[in-house]
Amino acid sequence: MSACTPHIVDYPAPPNGGAFVTGQAQLALTGPDSWIITVPKSLVGNVGTGSILESLSAFTFAREKSASVQITNTEGEAGILPIEVDGVCCVDVKF
Repeated sequence: MSACTPHIVDYPAPPNGGAFVTGQAQLALTGPDSWIITVPKSLVGNVGTGSILESLSAFTFAREKSASVQITNTEGEAGILPIEVDGVCCVDVKF
């Protein structure tokens, strides 16, 4: 691989990849707010009820354009990239 081109992992929205999922904000009267994101089992290998998905992580990024538009090499070289706003790492989820 050449070190001259940016090596960026981009998870684009459909139609360029990815999958649409639903979600909703859960606003708390006290404590932190949260997001509930519903992901179909088919996107994680059709796991059976009672299965555990270990070390699930989720991240939120801010970006100046739609995720449906891929990042170009020019943008990567200029450092115009999504910025991580929030994230949660390594929780286990039971189906």
